[in-house]
Amino acid sequence: MGGPSYNDGDNEITGIHVSDGDPTTAGILGAKIPHPTSSTWRTFWTQQHGDNITWEVNWTGASQH
Repeated sequence: MGGPSYNDGDNEITGIHVSDGDPTTAGILGAKIPHPTSSTWRTFWTQQHGDNITWEVNWTGASQH
């Protein structure tokens, strides 16, 4: 079974974070407009339940985690 009506309960995105890694006060959450596809910014997401893996989005197409 598949498609938009199917929900296995474990693959829902529960969090997304985009960061350029700036540890200063200038890098505080909300201080900058994110550019997720830029090479200086990184994008991560987490999924519901399961092993609580944090995945990194690689905008070039190679898989990572």
